[in-house]
Amino acid sequence: IKELKLASATVSITMDMEALKEVKKQINADAYLSVKKVDNSTLSSKAKKIVGNRPVYDFTITGAKKKQLSNLKNGQVTVAIPYNPSTEEKKKGLLAYYINKKGIAVQIPKSFYDSKEKTINFVTSRFSRFAVGYKQ
Repeated sequence: IKELKLASATVSITMDMEALKEVKKQINADAYLSVKKVDNSTLSSKAKKIVGNRPVYDFTITGAKKKQLSNLKNGQVTVAIPYNPSTEEKKKGLLAYYINKKGIAVQIPKSFYDSKEKTINFVTSRFSRFAVGYKQ
């Protein structure tokens, strides 16, 4: 196995071998991946300005005894979130954001909108809360 690909109507995720090894090391049991839509009203006012009504998802990996994994160290996860921009949104302004523990939306470097696939794409080494945001 070189990678694990998971896809749904909500999101597509590809975990590289290093990410899979880190899951095994930290969880050391059956692991469960969860992607849940987040109510945007729970975001901080600063994050709401960037995210607006665009999708926000909480990504978690949980193992035995509800142990959660967040940091994949050297492992990488490639994520694609489906999104249809409004007519007012410029595609180059659509980016992925990480919502940190303080509720601040942090732009994910090298995130981008793929016009052909109609997805926001990014690579991360953590499981957390992610959002589609807009930067003018």
